[in-house]
Amino acid sequence: MTTIKDVSRIAGVSIATVSRTLRNPEKVSEKTREIVLKAIEETGYQPNMLASSFRTKKSNAILVLVPNMANLFYSRVIRGIQQVAEETGYNVLLGDTGGDVEIENRYSGFALTKQVDGVIQLSKHLPKTLEKIVLNENPFPYVNACEYLDDRPFPTIGVDNEAAQYQITEHLIQQGHRKFAVITGANGVPVHDDRLRGFHRAMIQNRLGDEKPIICEGDFSLDSGAECARKVLIQDPSFTGLICFSDEMAIGALQTLKEFGKKTPEDISVTGFDDIEFARYADPPLTTMRQPTTEIGEVAAKILFAQMEGTPIENTKIRLPTEMIIRASTQAPAT
Repeated sequence: MTTIKDVSRIAGVSIATVSRTLRNPEKVSEKTREIVLKAIEETGYQPNMLASSFRTKKSNAILVLVPNMANLFYSRVIRGIQQVAEETGYNVLLGDTGGDVEIENRYSGFALTKQVDGVIQLSKHLPKTLEKIVLNENPFPYVNACEYLDDRPFPTIGVDNEAAQYQITEHLIQQGHRKFAVITGANGVPVHDDRLRGFHRAMIQNRLGDEKPIICEGDFSLDSGAECARKVLIQDPSFTGLICFSDEMAIGALQTLKEFGKKTPEDISVTGFDDIEFARYADPPLTTMRQPTTEIGEVAAKILFAQMEGTPIENTKIRLPTEMIIRASTQAPAT
């Protein structure tokens, strides 16, 4: 059986330092913390951190890794997770990673040291720190929500982003729009890739494949929406439809359109994605695709707790329904 002495030897630090890293990680340097966590991962050492943990082998806490806590989409997903956790008697530890892999790995150390009983990840990948304990015969409870990862064995919860973006694009095409600008997410992110695929599919099926959209890569934030709108207007202001891959980017873009003297929807129709609470209060109110954000969190938490109880998960790839919300930011283009 691996002991704390083994961890101490491999890490090249004292037993006291290992213990301090486990119990009071804020009291050791980041470099030391990373060395100790790496040694714990290599040895498979599994300490129980609290007195109750020695009896129950449970921490009664779960970890949620969030790319951006300020994003309203994620806040509603967290709300759903929190509701289920409270009903189950569990605490929720939130880790705002900012999309930083190193920060993700640092928070993931809570799983290695048994300070949490399960992890929900709200971005596209499995943290490297967790690979060994999640991808084995007796996997550590882990759920990926918001993204849809077909090639991984753990449960993933999300929506059909390609079909949803196809529906939004089809709506604008049916209104008569032919020339588009698109404010996307980052390349390589499944949500971005799927939504861009849905946009292109709608264009091709409506015989608009030769139309070249103006594309600007955003990051789902208000600022990136405003900046991308500025870039596409400078590049070619003749488009009549502006498709944004998130509501926050769309709301930021609306402000830039006003600065350029463009009226929405008279000059340019604008669509978002998510249906955050502010979408209905935008000026004008935003046409968008509603995601069941709170339900995504609830389902992710229920599946995680089922894993923790040893219940077999039959459907590991869950897609929840979306709903097109048509508001005043879209109309037929002026003739």
